[in-house]
Amino acid sequence: MGWDDSDMAIGKKKAFLSFGAWRQLEDPLRERERLLVCGIHEDTAGGMAPEDLQSVYEDDDAELFPDDAAHDADAASLLEYSVALQQHQLQAAMAGANAHSPGSPGSGDDEKTIDDSQSAGRASRAGEKDSDLKAAAEETPVVEEEEDEAKMSRARRYWLVLVWLLTWWVPSPCLSWCGKLQRRDQRIAWREKVALCALIFFLCCVIIFWIAVLGLLICPKQHVHTIEEMRGHNTADDALVAIRGEVFDIQGFNHMGVNSKYLVDNNYPGSDLSDKFPLQLSFVCPFPDLDPRLALSPKPEPYSDTWLHDHRFWRHPEMVEGGYNYYQYRLMRIMRENYYRGKLATEPQRVEMEGKGVGLPNGMRRYWAIINNEIFDLTEYIQRRGAPFVIAPDDRSNETRSRMFLDDGVHNLFQMHPGQDITDKWNRYFSRRPVARRMHYQCLRGAFYVGVVDKRKSFQCYFANY
Repeated sequence: MGWDDSDMAIGKKKAFLSFGAWRQLEDPLRERERLLVCGIHEDTAGGMAPEDLQSVYEDDDAELFPDDAAHDADAASLLEYSVALQQHQLQAAMAGANAHSPGSPGSGDDEKTIDDSQSAGRASRAGEKDSDLKAAAEETPVVEEEEDEAKMSRARRYWLVLVWLLTWWVPSPCLSWCGKLQRRDQRIAWREKVALCALIFFLCCVIIFWIAVLGLLICPKQHVHTIEEMRGHNTADDALVAIRGEVFDIQGFNHMGVNSKYLVDNNYPGSDLSDKFPLQLSFVCPFPDLDPRLALSPKPEPYSDTWLHDHRFWRHPEMVEGGYNYYQYRLMRIMRENYYRGKLATEPQRVEMEGKGVGLPNGMRRYWAIINNEIFDLTEYIQRRGAPFVIAPDDRSNETRSRMFLDDGVHNLFQMHPGQDITDKWNRYFSRRPVARRMHYQCLRGAFYVGVVDKRKSFQCYFANY
């Protein structure tokens, strides 16, 4: 066979072949099987019987090469068949030619050579019947090798079903003609590789989704700060302030002669400045006939920062609509456009505890509640039975019949369910009054809003992070 130690190694019970040596034995055998399936007689393929080629695969316990004579016989048979195979592939070009098969080199001192005349004779007979081989190959279709269904395991069947589900879009004729995959096992192997690639790609997408997307869906990123966290942002380089539930970065602030240095010098960073910006209640609560004298904060000291920001009805009685709201019209628009950084947040556990009075002095309780993850505080409104203050211009009376301006049902929701999420109750109460719901939400959002629910320590956020 012309093999050396790098091509073959013989063990106690098995022989180990290199890939090239294995191909030298396997390729003629595969072609032989194909010709036999096509109906070609044995003498056409060099007069060899199938068992002559199968003998090396039959028994693992048998010695593959018991002696040199057997080795020479196998080598001669394989080489004789190789000549016939070459004649079949070359077809008319080799027909009638005097083909001479090369002799196989000896493998030892006692090794025999192949009779040249016998090899040439067999090659000549193969050439004479080459036309018969061509005709038989054209008339007889190639029968694909079918897997033995009886021996196929259940797992294998399920796997093939999955493979076909993933590769149905590639027709078998396309693989046969374009891909040159004539045998069924080759096409199945190709489909299995494509299926594996598709599964790997799918798993990669799942992992990317799990790492980069699922966490944001379960726990959306919140740009929030608790009031305790706000106190740590109180320097010139890191200055945050809160105004009615919204957080602003005042670095570089400069408005109407007030700059960030002035704010830092007065210790404003890191604190809630809601009381520094009084609002006109009749402006943020769009209820008809709402008394413009009603207020949520008292009159400020003259010429204080609060007084400079105060443009309520008591200072502008000439404005019939309730006065020019400096806080809403001017300042908050500038702050939201240029300095907005997020919202104040409170953990739901704290909302619930203070709603029950836990941690508050003298048995007090805080009348605040959650609606659509937003927190509204009506503590002073409920305790004072309406607006806490009535502020009128100097030439008018402060007398009023009632300070209540919210719907009694809204008042009762906050009074009876402090510290709870009343979203469902809120929706049921206003289910048939959408206009009233919109007006009351606008009033709550403008006058009683204190921030949002802090979900950063919730179970879903812990799950998303770990």
